[in-house]
Amino acid sequence: MSTPGPSFTACPKCAHAPLPADQSLPAACPACGLILAKFGAAPPPRRAVDSEPADDAPGRIGQFIALATHVPARVDPVAFWVRAALLALFALWGLRLIAMDYH
Repeated sequence: MSTPGPSFTACPKCAHAPLPADQSLPAACPACGLILAKFGAAPPPRRAVDSEPADDAPGRIGQFIALATHVPARVDPVAFWVRAALLALFALWGLRLIAMDYH
């Protein structure tokens, strides 16, 4: 015995209406053939969403800026100088590659 599935008023895939009253297996959408009982539960109705985000939740751009400009309270001097040397090395290597002839 199959359990009663969700009841759709319109097809969730193609929005065709009306659908069969008994939507248990093997009921399908007459337009696209979607098996209604296998699709899943009907989504809850959408709530109205404010157009502006809340002040306490920064957007993705704000999160990126905070991550990019973060400076820790203490910076290890050895790690700093190793990173500075690697930056200089890669800069010189990039300038050498730019100056090379591509022919």
